[in-house]
Amino acid sequence: MLTVFEALQTGLFSNPIFGLIGSLASVVGVILALYFYLKGRRVRQLVYQITATRTVVVRAGQASRLKALFDDREIKTDITAAQIALWNQGKRSIRSRNILEPIVICTAEGTSILEATVRRTSRDLVGFTIGENMLNEGRVLVDWKILEHHDGGLIQLIYAGGVDVKINVEGVIEGQRSIKTFYDPWTS
Repeated sequence: MLTVFEALQTGLFSNPIFGLIGSLASVVGVILALYFYLKGRRVRQLVYQITATRTVVVRAGQASRLKALFDDREIKTDITAAQIALWNQGKRSIRSRNILEPIVICTAEGTSILEATVRRTSRDLVGFTIGENMLNEGRVLVDWKILEHHDGGLIQLIYAGGVDVKINVEGVIEGQRSIKTFYDPWTS
């Protein structure tokens, strides 16, 4: 007479479908373990996005009697406004001490920035500040006290150039080699 274990072993466990189900369960288990590990990791991830629409404040050559002056100097190119959102997409906070190389918003080819302002922050305690001593070289230094998950700010640049001027953000955060541009398929 067979024991219950021997009966199960000869009947159920020897069935090829049972082996296939066990193999599939193992693969699904490994995939789920990887997914939940990656989802739960606490990393710093500073990202930025340049708003899709830029506004031409003054178009060069369109107004015959209008002149644009900045610090008593005539601007002979377009003057454009762009907004850059900068935030922590990661789950680990980013403090100013975690900035290994300064965070700088740069315009292509050193296009002169006329004005840079912090338009909005997610919370007052973020403490966003901008340095304006390199605006003529097309660079704005950005700093903050702390960016927790989804904390950030919106910075507006008014620069002497057209809507096609490239803008990027440079710098290094501890645990993050480069700052990534945020891609949102719903707004593109």
